[in-house]
Amino acid sequence: NGTVSGSGVITNFGNFKWSGGGIKSLGSLSNISDNFTVVEGGYGYIERSGVLSNSGTITHLGDSRVDLGSNAMVDYLSGGVYDFASQPGRARQRSTACP
Repeated sequence: NGTVSGSGVITNFGNFKWSGGGIKSLGSLSNISDNFTVVEGGYGYIERSGVLSNSGTITHLGDSRVDLGSNAMVDYLSGGVYDFASQPGRARQRSTACP
């Protein structure tokens, strides 16, 4: 749980379990690990111009949720995988306009 905000990049090199909280404003979270998990029952969000960059593996479990706000982005870099490991995991964009 927690919030990444402000300018700059926070990089995950190891185990990361996202159970809640988000990426706000100009915040950027970069994942280069194969051990990034959106935990079952978790709720995460990426707001405004927040970015989640992924060149590792993100595993999305169970009924967890990640919402994307206006201008938010999940950036898949070379080798990046987003694995919906079980249903009904979900991701959605909250904005009605496509960037």
